Amino acid sequence: MGRLVDPAWSPAALLRPGGGGDRAFLLATLAVFSGYANFVVMGYFKDISADRATGYRTFPVVFGWRAAALYGDAVAIAAAALTAGALALLGANGASLAAFAAAAALSLWSQVSMHRTRDERATGAPIANGVRALVLFCLALAAANRIHWAPLLVGYYVLFELALRLRPERGQV
Repeated sequence: MGRLVDPAWSPAALLRPGGGGDRAFLLATLAVFSGYANFVVMGYFKDISADRATGYRTFPVVFGWRAAALYGDAVAIAAAALTAGALALLGANGASLAAFAAAAALSLWSQVSMHRTRDERATGAPIANGVRALVLFCLALAAANRIHWAPLLVGYYVLFELALRLRPERGQV
């Protein structure tokens, strides 16, 4: 967000030759928003019957399971592609590529799993894997920016998994 309030920065910097850092910032920001959009739509799958009964008009309630899953696919693909683009501009390193590969694999598994079920009680694992993918995409971007943070990022991910495992309500992610 610092770039947005920097008086010396302008959106035109995204178009200037040599503006790779600004383009990387834009791609990374869009990647995080896309990953979060996927997390939000995936989270709606677990509550479809309750949402329908209470009149809460979520994407899956209004458009159906298949359309919501396809939308999830689109924003998951966008998150992966935008992260890859940002990594290319930033100069990916081993740590960022490892996090990206894990994120992409979990994202794919999450999306395929959501397509394979129509039981909202079976959506916990796909939702959790989608959240894991979002966190790992973000960690890939952080590692590309600050490779010396890699041990801290690994520690952060371990704590994230611990929190996910110890959460008091297993149905919530």
